[in-house]
Amino acid sequence: MGVNKLASEEFVAIIPGASSTDQVKSNVKSWKSEILVDFWKELKSAGLIYEKAQPPA
Repeated sequence: MGVNKLASEEFVAIIPGASSTDQVKSNVKSWKSEILVDFWKELKSAGLIYEKAQPPA
């Protein structure tokens, strides 16, 4: 009781993925987007990524 379960006990994992071609296109666009170095520095200073992680230059 009180334990969250998947819809059925037959499921042991959920593999997320795109559900439409538009979503695939959006995912590829996001994947190819540039992430600014300052953003990585902010994440690191906020403790949101491992302190010894080497952010992209």
